[in-house]
Amino acid sequence: MDKERRNGAGSGAGNPVTREVERKVAQSLKKDCKPLGILYEALLNAEDSIDNVAAATDPGKDHGGMRASEARDRLHKGDHILAHHGIYDGDGHVYQYDCFLPDLLPKVMVVSLECFAAGDPVQVFDEGTFYSPDEIIGRARSRLGETRYGLVCNNCENFATWCRLGGAVEEKPEEADTLIPINP
Repeated sequence: MDKERRNGAGSGAGNPVTREVERKVAQSLKKDCKPLGILYEALLNAEDSIDNVAAATDPGKDHGGMRASEARDRLHKGDHILAHHGIYDGDGHVYQYDCFLPDLLPKVMVVSLECFAAGDPVQVFDEGTFYSPDEIIGRARSRLGETRYGLVCNNCENFATWCRLGGAVEEKPEEADTLIPINP
C-alpha cells in the first residue's frame, strides 16, 4: 500500500488519507482512549515498516537518489532522509537510530552523512511536519544515546517520524494544529 495515499477505512468515499492525517488521528485517539490510540499508532508503525520492505525490494521501482556529496548541497535542516531513516542536521550530519552496530545495543546517534549513506543513494522522505527545523533537530538531539530500539514500534523510521510528527514517545503539542510544508 502506498504510504503517501491510502484509501482505507474511515477515509470517506475514495478520499486519500495522508500519513500526517493518520498520525493526527492516532494522537487524537490517545487523548480520548489512550490504549486505543497507542494501538493504532503501533499499527501505523508496523504498516510503515512493511511498506518500506515492499518498496525496497520492488524491482520495478526506481531506487535512485543522490550521492552523499550531492545531498549536502540539496538537503535542508530537519529533512527526514533515506538510505535507511534519519534526520539531517543541515551541517553534514544525520541523527539516526543505528541498529547495525555489531555486538552493541542499537542506539540513537549522530553520524556523518557519508557514514549514514554507506555508499547508498540518499533520498528525502516527503512528509509534512508539526515542528520547525530547529525543533526537529532539538527533538532528535533529545534522544541521543537512547537504546530502546524495537523492530516494529521504535525503529529508525519511527524515530525520524517522531522527530517531525510526534508520536509514541511524546504527544504533539496542543498548539501545533497544522502541518508546516516541507522545504518551503
